[in-house]
Amino acid sequence: MKEEITRIMRLVQEGKLSPEDAAELIDAFTASEAREEEEPVHVGAAASEGAEGGPPPPPPGAVKDPFRHFVDFME
Repeated sequence: MKEEITRIMRLVQEGKLSPEDAAELIDAFTASEAREEEEPVHVGAAASEGAEGGPPPPPPGAVKDPFRHFVDFME
């Protein structure tokens, strides 16, 4: 996460992102990372959901973190 914060700060220095928006992004990264650590991974459950008509898994290479995608886009 340190890399993302560094990138966000660089965008603020370049004037591409306001300090307020940067603070929101950093908070979102922190919250997203905390959720990922708390959520258990159920490999069997995810595989059976797709077979039973549940939502299909995201395609390979899909954007997993919209905030990271946003920062990449801003650069």
